Amino acid sequence: MVDDQDQVAEAVVLRIAAHVRELRTRYPDALAQLRMMAGKRGLDGLPHWPEWCWLPMAGSAAVVTRYGGAPVDFGRVAAIAQWWLTGQDIVLPSLTVAEQAIPHLIDPDAPLDEQLASMDLRIPRDELLDELAGACYYVASPSITPPAGAPVWVCGCYVHLEWDTHTGRPELRLLVDLGGGWDDLSPVPVHLDQPTLGWSATSVQQVIMSHLHLAPGAPEAHTLAQYARTLAWAVWPLVGALLDRRAHLVGPHRVTTTPAPGSEQERLLRLVPRAQVWQLTYSRPSGGHLRPVK
Repeated sequence: MVDDQDQVAEAVVLRIAAHVRELRTRYPDALAQLRMMAGKRGLDGLPHWPEWCWLPMAGSAAVVTRYGGAPVDFGRVAAIAQWWLTGQDIVLPSLTVAEQAIPHLIDPDAPLDEQLASMDLRIPRDELLDELAGACYYVASPSITPPAGAPVWVCGCYVHLEWDTHTGRPELRLLVDLGGGWDDLSPVPVHLDQPTLGWSATSVQQVIMSHLHLAPGAPEAHTLAQYARTLAWAVWPLVGALLDRRAHLVGPHRVTTTPAPGSEQERLLRLVPRAQVWQLTYSRPSGGHLRPVK
């Protein structure tokens, strides 16, 4: 059964608003600080990062560290803040568009790791650098109801670009939303100097070993890298949908629900006043449409 798209859009907006509220609670001046840093490319001792990167994650790392936050919050703060500050755009692909981004379906009766190893998906570096330049989108799952037997289920993900200030490497950064609030937001890096998700996972594993000072082949690094690869694969249909030039990006539309005054829903919606939803579909729209979002 396909979920009603208006209900999906409303659920997505409220979920993102809860993320924004948690960001403001944990790191009260993060939005102001990151907005200021983004406007100082190459100034006041900051590096001159590429135009396609809105602000390197070193900025969010500095803010989180100042508050004594955990390193996992570097990626959370970077994605949510950039989304809020650069447009508050949500992309909702149709189920048909999302399914076209993967070569074949997962078999729920076979080991997931083995299937991912044989389904090494190409990383479209040039398309990503062009489509996502300076932007952060939340790409939502077209359904709020997990399919029966799904080995991995995600509600959506924040998608943006990163320029690593240490290596100069371009990265696709995914903040995968598993639906359980702040602690269920999982940052996943995809190294764009690698040709496929499999190669990227190997590269990410090497970085993990270096950062955690682990010996080569350490099981902890392998486990973390495999988890990142699994999540990256799980959201790849959403990333692929965003890049599908055959699809029409229709909108924007705003959530039209009218919450009760003073309700939790009203308080949340006030946190995302510019949130707008773009429908991504193969059906030709009767009105105007825009491609890309930005």
